[in-house]
Amino acid sequence: MGQSIFPTGVTNFKPSKTWSGYTLFNAKNEGTILIDMNGKIVHEWKDLQGFPNKMIKGGQVFGSLRCRKSSDAYQDYADLTEIDWNGNIRWSFTHNEEVIDQGIGKTWVARVHHDYQLEGNPVRVFCTWTRNKR
Repeated sequence: MGQSIFPTGVTNFKPSKTWSGYTLFNAKNEGTILIDMNGKIVHEWKDLQGFPNKMIKGGQVFGSLRCRKSSDAYQDYADLTEIDWNGNIRWSFTHNEEVIDQGIGKTWVARVHHDYQLEGNPVRVFCTWTRNKR
């Protein structure tokens, strides 16, 4: 495989033109990654997938530990799981619907896609400064 001709990482950063913060994203086959404004990895949650992942106050991250095969359901996650900063599972939900998945058989799944929110969140995106009910 040849070398890329496209630049990678942060290629143009003007602090005076930005709000300081972090970016949380999912890297397929790696997990969830939190980076700073310079593109430096601040923290990683191995194997945590999401569409998208969401972080709440305290450093907990929501995502999924199993994406269902596209032959069973397109972009459908089997669980919604909360993981703390240290990688410990704090909470997980799977019992929305019982299905039959290839290679697994009968199993419970959450059927999570991109549209989950925490109860009490006043906006359509997560705000780390708000109080959410769980």
